[in-house]
Amino acid sequence: MEITCLKLGAKRKMLKNNFRFFIVGALPFFTIILLTIVNYYFINNIKRIDFLSSYNDAIRMSLIVFAVIFSFCLWKGISLCSQNYFFQKASGNKIKFFKSIKSISFSQYNSFLGVTIIKGLLVISLCALYYLPCLAVSALLIYSYRYESYGFNVNLTLFVSSVLLFIIGSIFLFVTLKRYSFTTYIIFTERERNPLKAITRSIEIMENHSIQYSFYCLSFLGWVLSCIFIIPIVYAVPYICLSKWCYIHFIEKKSQKETESEKPIIFYIQRKVEN
Repeated sequence: MEITCLKLGAKRKMLKNNFRFFIVGALPFFTIILLTIVNYYFINNIKRIDFLSSYNDAIRMSLIVFAVIFSFCLWKGISLCSQNYFFQKASGNKIKFFKSIKSISFSQYNSFLGVTIIKGLLVISLCALYYLPCLAVSALLIYSYRYESYGFNVNLTLFVSSVLLFIIGSIFLFVTLKRYSFTTYIIFTERERNPLKAITRSIEIMENHSIQYSFYCLSFLGWVLSCIFIIPIVYAVPYICLSKWCYIHFIEKKSQKETESEKPIIFYIQRKVEN
């Protein structure tokens, strides 16, 4: 019931603002596509330039690395602005996109960039952890198929086992990554500058909520699949973004209530004064 109310609340906030929300929500996707095209032509052209130096290869590599890093930082900056806009709208603030950009400080951007890099490393580590059994069984299957003749039944068993292990690993990975969903919210509200503390704080808030939030995200799978037909993207992108921020606000309020209810009751006994 609460989940349904959150989605209805997101739909009400989208009234008469759907196209504007779509532009802001799709802005990071448009940016990464544009930057990919620009970098592609930049790299092709930089290979043809002769810098009249014995360090031509080093100069080219330095320029390519700089272009990739700059593009990544620019993309994440636009992503932060987009998320801040939806954060403000989910909070009920009537604010325009360009005004929401002014509310972002440089320290928040640095924290967001640091959190993104650390989360990327965590994703790589978790993928190695959760998909290792699948890779081991798949390697055994390849070895059995190419170098041994264990028979069809053994190979089929190994194949089915590898598929099941891949599905189980994907489920665990999907749920585990939901623990880091509060990092951006913490950067906006608590202005945490330390990326590691922001991630730790997010894990604390999402304790016992990761599975619920995973099901909440999966409930938008129909909308995601409908985007294959292109036209539903105009409605699906802002609806999903705004609904996720509404859920984050809901969990934060719920955790605050639980914290207040857990405060100890202290009894004060007044000493009896003898006449």
